[in-house]
Amino acid sequence: MVEFLDSNLFQNLLLALTVLVTILIYNGRKRQNLSNAVSILSLQIRDIEENIEDLIAEGVIGDLLQERALHYSTIIYEENYWLKYNHLIAGRVDAQTYGVLDNFYKIAFKIREQQLMIKNKLLQSMDYKGMYYYNGIFSRVNGILDKPDGAGNDKLLDICKAEVSLIQNLYSHDITNPPAFIQVELVRGLSKKLEQYNKITDGVAFSKLLQLK
Repeated sequence: MVEFLDSNLFQNLLLALTVLVTILIYNGRKRQNLSNAVSILSLQIRDIEENIEDLIAEGVIGDLLQERALHYSTIIYEENYWLKYNHLIAGRVDAQTYGVLDNFYKIAFKIREQQLMIKNKLLQSMDYKGMYYYNGIFSRVNGILDKPDGAGNDKLLDICKAEVSLIQNLYSHDITNPPAFIQVELVRGLSKKLEQYNKITDGVAFSKLLQLK
């Protein structure tokens, strides 16, 4: 028995067993990584479709941008998981299926790009309005305080309240709330990209993706 344990045959068998176990563990991890990737991608694809379809329904009506809907719209995606996991999918699905998935993410990227540019423009417009609103209040109040004209504290406070109330009413009026300036090219660009969108969760490519699990 001792001679067998010390023999080359036993050592070779032990080495072969070690290699076999290593291969099994490696393949198991690969299968688990693939399963995880499919789960993550399938969830994100569904989220992307929902976010894009919300934009189609509420973001742009005709050629008119719906500012409130765009401002509160959910970003199409935070991280592009297709770029992270597509190497695990390549070679395990046919070229047509891979192309459908790849094109879906390309269109989603372009829509997201336009969405972010418009959202940034809307935020910029709100920031400018806020800046001028507070600047108007403080400049009027400071102007009153710089020239009190002998008025007492109570009188100055009443004057300041009246001025602030006037500015608040003005900035609540339609005349001081024009639509944000969004270049027509951005609106048309978003509309064009939305027209290129196609749902894939009800198609063959998505079914083949799920089968990889």
